[in-house]
Amino acid sequence: MNLINIAERNFFFEENGVGAQGEDMLRSVRNILSVMFAASLLLAGCGGGGSVSTNTTDTTLTDTGGSTIAPSQSNSGSTGNTGNTSNSGTQANPVVAFPTTVIASVFGGTNSADRPLTILLQDDGSYFIVYSDPSTGKPIGVILGTGTLNNGSFASTNGLDLTLIGIGGQITNAVNLSASYTEKSVFNGNVTYTADNRAASFTSSYNNAYETLPPLSQLAGVYTGSIANKSLREDNIVLDIGADGQVTGHLTCGCAITAQLQVQGGTAYGATLDFKSGTHPLSGKSFGGNVYLDSAAKRLYIVGKMTGTDDRVVFVGTKS
Repeated sequence: MNLINIAERNFFFEENGVGAQGEDMLRSVRNILSVMFAASLLLAGCGGGGSVSTNTTDTTLTDTGGSTIAPSQSNSGSTGNTGNTSNSGTQANPVVAFPTTVIASVFGGTNSADRPLTILLQDDGSYFIVYSDPSTGKPIGVILGTGTLNNGSFASTNGLDLTLIGIGGQITNAVNLSASYTEKSVFNGNVTYTADNRAASFTSSYNNAYETLPPLSQLAGVYTGSIANKSLREDNIVLDIGADGQVTGHLTCGCAITAQLQVQGGTAYGATLDFKSGTHPLSGKSFGGNVYLDSAAKRLYIVGKMTGTDDRVVFVGTKS
């Protein structure tokens, strides 16, 4: 099998004739490519950063507990002052802000390759389907995008299948998604890859854990995991959430992450991650997202958008 094809193959479903040995080969190739790519991206000179205490002030958003998903809407400009400029006329970086959306529903399930799935649907029509290695339980990829809900049918034509493994440029596959949706019950459907019409099915059932706000004592811990958007991935990000709500973190290069946590609508947490320091592909960027804690798996999810853009992003970390 051609190494380029192995490196670019998505993880969401098994190809014929590719089993555990093929998966091991794929991981090895991706790791080699990641190291080669990272050498040109992750540079020295990282420093600075710090921690920010929890802000428990409720936002103006009200989480009614409903799971109706609104049609996809553009929030361009709502997460930062994209038009702000300095006195010299140079455009300033957008200011990171907490999300103006909420997670409407969380589902757990499997796909047709028996990969465990965690599905997060937000009220603006955005979705994040994180899938894991069935043998280790480690998250290895995410399908994300925006869609519309019409009489129980959910459809998306702008999905991307992204890898959560390795460091460097992202490996993307464009997908279409169609699913049947029943509020607080099931989310079942199919993912079709636009390049060659390969398809995989999935089934999932509603998880009501998101309806209860976890105490900070339960949220506290050190989470090591991955961040991914359409441009890049890094799988060794560390976030440390204290029992007092203070958050610190760093990237692989040691570059500090300035982070903040606050209660959104009284039933969930929102977070901001600001990559201020160092010379790194994420330096000067930030994102705000909604937080979901899977306490059984000791796994933290933060889903949102890169500040000042409609570029969806996800962080998935496991507590050590």
